[in-house]
Amino acid sequence: MAMKDSIQQQYNAIGPDSSLTAEQKAALADLAAYLKSQLDAIAALQKTVDSLKVLTSAIPTGDDGLIVQKAGVQNLLTSIQGLTREQRSLLAGESSALESLLTRIGALQGAVDSVQAMIDALPVAGAVQKTDAQAVAAANTAYQKLNAEQKSLLKPGSAAKLSEVTEALLKLMLYNAPNDVTVTGMDGVAFAPDVYLVVTL
Repeated sequence: MAMKDSIQQQYNAIGPDSSLTAEQKAALADLAAYLKSQLDAIAALQKTVDSLKVLTSAIPTGDDGLIVQKAGVQNLLTSIQGLTREQRSLLAGESSALESLLTRIGALQGAVDSVQAMIDALPVAGAVQKTDAQAVAAANTAYQKLNAEQKSLLKPGSAAKLSEVTEALLKLMLYNAPNDVTVTGMDGVAFAPDVYLVVTL
């Protein structure tokens, strides 16, 4: 590809559009055909490079929606790695960008897996204890940091379980009734005797 300009000049000098006589062109016809084939090959190589540049630039780079792009990013990187050394050098920037995207995708997926593990480790709402407060709080904090795509990748029912466990724990944590008073919530829930309400004005 680096020789394109030189080959083009040679071809222009002896090709059909050159200023040579018909006899000279005929004598150099084989060389002209060879040079033309080299130009066609270079054009095909350049077309591949240009196509991969366009495809790489078209990949959305925002975190939300990036995980689903993993297969496409990996395929593009594999395609680049299968090119000639010269083509790869022309796509060095694209290769670096794709590798960076894969790293980010890995981190985003890792966050999903981490939150999933935290939710899976929580007890069901009916079995939650006050000692689960730290784990529930950590799971909620981590969950809220996920973007929409990440939340959608959690196992079905995970968000509902977290919500139910959190609600059950909040009711349970309304504690401190030194007078052994049972507190009944607005929804009719009767809390344990050690429940108390904290009112902030």
